[in-house]
Amino acid sequence: MAPELGTSARRSLSLVSRLASRLNGSVIYAAVASLSVVALAGHAESAPRVAVVTAPDAPWIEESRMAAKDFAMSLRARLQAGLQQGPVEAIEICHREAFGIAAEVGAKHERRVSRSSSRVRNPNNSADELDQKIIASFQDRLAAGESAANIEFIEDRGMAGNILAKPLMMDAVCLMCHGDSVPLEVSAAIKALYPSDEATGFRLGELRGILRVDQTVNKTVN
Repeated sequence: MAPELGTSARRSLSLVSRLASRLNGSVIYAAVASLSVVALAGHAESAPRVAVVTAPDAPWIEESRMAAKDFAMSLRARLQAGLQQGPVEAIEICHREAFGIAAEVGAKHERRVSRSSSRVRNPNNSADELDQKIIASFQDRLAAGESAANIEFIEDRGMAGNILAKPLMMDAVCLMCHGDSVPLEVSAAIKALYPSDEATGFRLGELRGILRVDQTVNKTVN
């Protein structure tokens, strides 16, 4: 038999009902999911706050996916153009333009686009605590046999905004500058631009890092 709801639980369920009559879309889904977990906690008056859940078809998710795709395609196009002149030129293009491309794509989609890894080339891309957790999760999922194309991280943080992350996988284009047999001229160019580089030694098909898209939003209850 389910335990009888305490005072705070009844109040939470009442609040869910009032919100459901005033909100719509993914906001309802998030609010109801969050408050329902608290309400069903029985007599635990000081239950910890739960992570906000988002609807799987929330509009912000597709927009963030588009931002990730735009960045990846734009940077890749520039790097491929650079490779036509040699790998050293591609390294210099990445050094000069990657952050600008991220800013341009982010402005277009009203989001912040960034990359990170547990082994970075540019220290400005160092993984924060959440990045590290996402990377570890992606590694576990890949090790379990899940396709990289199906892997992503999605989190709706309520008033704090939304986060989507995708894995950055090593492909043939990446090997010249990030592989385990980097030519000497390329290695010298990398060392000149990135003295503390750690982003070599990767193999084809290996997880190199993540592409993260953050949206800061104002979510208000009318």
